[in-house]
Amino acid sequence: MASEIKNISDSSSKSLCFPNLVIASKLSCPPAKDCSSALNKSQPQRCLAYVKATRPESLEDMFQSCFETMWLQHLDLSKTENMLIALLKVFNKQEADETMKAAQTPEVKQSLNDATKHAVEDLGAFGCPWFWVQNGRGNAEPFFGSDRFHYVWDYLEIPYRDLELQGPISGKL
Repeated sequence: MASEIKNISDSSSKSLCFPNLVIASKLSCPPAKDCSSALNKSQPQRCLAYVKATRPESLEDMFQSCFETMWLQHLDLSKTENMLIALLKVFNKQEADETMKAAQTPEVKQSLNDATKHAVEDLGAFGCPWFWVQNGRGNAEPFFGSDRFHYVWDYLEIPYRDLELQGPISGKL
């Protein structure tokens, strides 16, 4: 059984990298060198859950820091030293240490579990990436897939340049 689990993880790791190439190109950033670290993401999620509960005004900055640390610096945020690097971009040493310690408490673990359960059972979340997006009129809808950012941008009425084919196309479709 252990070898079956390893094979599933290896397969997931490889398939996870392809959508991230799409995401990287859409967000104009270099792709991750190794996507396998993205599979173990409970530590950054717990840290973000704690920040949301205690310092909500810093949540967007912390999310940005996690994104840049993981995808631009190619650091595995499941490793404590790398998560601290992300935290220290937003918080002082004392606040970063407090966040790391709090992320391991049963209360924070349960809050993340409850949020995940709500997303799956109440909102219908599946797969990754999956987004629950609220627009400026207060309406909210789910979006799934790294190749569907343009639907989110349309929903939020954010201007963007869409993908378009140029000139005649040879060959058969």
